[in-house]
Amino acid sequence: MADARTLGVEEELHVVDLESGRLSARAPQLLRSLPGEHFSVELQRTTVETNSRVVRSLGDLRAEIIRLRGLVNDLAAMDGLEVIATGTAPVSFAEDFELTALGRFSRMQQDYRFLVDDQLICGLQVHVGVEDRDTAVRVLQRIAGDLPTLLALSASSPYWQGKDTGYASFRTMVWQRWPSAGSIGQLKSAAEYDRMVEDLIASGVISDAKMAYFDARPSAHVPTVELRVCDACPLVDDAVLIAGLFRAMVDAAVVSDRAGQPSPVRREPLHRAAMWRAARSGLSGPLLDGGPAPVREFDYSDIVARRFGTDHHRIKIDSTRLLPAIDGAVAAMSEPMVSHDCVAFYLLSQDVARSVKVVQSGQGADEILGGYDWYPPLATVAREDAVDAYARGFFDRPYAHLADLLNPEWLDEVDAPREFIVEQFARSGAETSVDAALRNDTTIMLVDDPVKRVDNMTMAAGLEARVPFLDHDVVELAALIPPEQKLADGGKGVLKRASRGIVPDAVIDRTKGYFPVPAIRQLDGPYLARVRDALTEPAAKRRGLFRPETVEKMLADPNRTRTTLGSNALWQLALIEMWLQAMDVH
Repeated sequence: MADARTLGVEEELHVVDLESGRLSARAPQLLRSLPGEHFSVELQRTTVETNSRVVRSLGDLRAEIIRLRGLVNDLAAMDGLEVIATGTAPVSFAEDFELTALGRFSRMQQDYRFLVDDQLICGLQVHVGVEDRDTAVRVLQRIAGDLPTLLALSASSPYWQGKDTGYASFRTMVWQRWPSAGSIGQLKSAAEYDRMVEDLIASGVISDAKMAYFDARPSAHVPTVELRVCDACPLVDDAVLIAGLFRAMVDAAVVSDRAGQPSPVRREPLHRAAMWRAARSGLSGPLLDGGPAPVREFDYSDIVARRFGTDHHRIKIDSTRLLPAIDGAVAAMSEPMVSHDCVAFYLLSQDVARSVKVVQSGQGADEILGGYDWYPPLATVAREDAVDAYARGFFDRPYAHLADLLNPEWLDEVDAPREFIVEQFARSGAETSVDAALRNDTTIMLVDDPVKRVDNMTMAAGLEARVPFLDHDVVELAALIPPEQKLADGGKGVLKRASRGIVPDAVIDRTKGYFPVPAIRQLDGPYLARVRDALTEPAAKRRGLFRPETVEKMLADPNRTRTTLGSNALWQLALIEMWLQAMDVH
């Protein structure tokens, strides 16, 4: 764990009288007997704050949280008290509030009046180390859209003044009344952030930098990013989980930042709505994506139609057609095709064939010009390490996992996929890891997967699909372009720059879209029943391809097991069986 980013947490804990169940204002007495480097006062006398040591492993963080909670709880028990980690105490009333006798807190009470008197809430703050404060601010732009999820995971405050509020995190509703609570907005550097805080102080809205109560913020003095949206967590493991997820988000954001990928555009009203939804529902209801607007390809094709005066046919597929189409799509496959979008392509081709018989497909641009997100990480990988890096980013699953999936008689003794990639990457002519991956994807994976997939589905409807990006002259030209030029501008940099002034910028700069088929990605209801039927058919049992205990485990939790790229692994198993049964393979 030596190279892992540093971690630290602060936990605010309610002090509760065990006899009455009410909040107790005896935190200052407890703090006098606790080490000052790890415990501190809060605004209210009913709260103790713990400050962990800086650690690198989640195991060490867990041990540290347990240690600090144990220290204060052992001391509290001597006086008939206990500390609890929740966003709000189940039984708390306005008269329980007592202000900590410090000058700063007294000034805050004068300035903010009832807002201070109402702060009977506790939160969890997580600190993650980054390279510098400028990086911290850029990271904050990239992770903002994920903060509602972390809030939902932490939600532990349904009660307020003895009543069930109907909110999972009513602490959030209390906290958001502060004038500096919420998003930091669209900032690019630490200097911009510091000027904004200085302006807030100069305006008199906040009295000092410590009152910059943003959802997440850069530290004022050290290069860390601080998460501030979460409720205090009753379970230690929940706090550790959130800290680990937050660190992973920061890690991913730093990688994207270094690769020059564009930062997501956040719409502040939707972001606020997403935070409210997380506070209202927690994990018991749907969450709102407050990040970039959902990609609506119709919007962009409208722009193209206006620019070039072309006809625009909006084809919408009724979702009720999806389930009945599965068998037809499987029958059209020349081999098992486990991609989620096959059935959607099958239905789309049927509707398109009513108007035209020849179509163009955009397949290939991502493969020959570096558009996928697994290419940028390869840019820093030594050529001799390319196979391992490519396998981690692209293979559906490690070879070792197949032993749990396949019955022994179907398990090859050698890791054939890896040996294949070793052989392909060893060929001369690809100087860098990115070049090796692009060559493999262009000459093998592209033709064998997406092009074949589109070809099968269109031919089933009598359509001819043409793929201009696979014109041999285009492919050969792309192979001569240095990889750094392909990866520029978030991928496909050469194509984007060549298109400026011809294709509208709004189309060039749009968020990358995919063909969503949520009913297959998240199996439930009749779709799950169809999967279960395929895997439990007598033919499937006679074949014995998959281990029955593994299949049963996956069917019991159908959306848990995912491939490296996020596909539903259970659907893959079912699709293979559906195809074998449809082709009457024994």
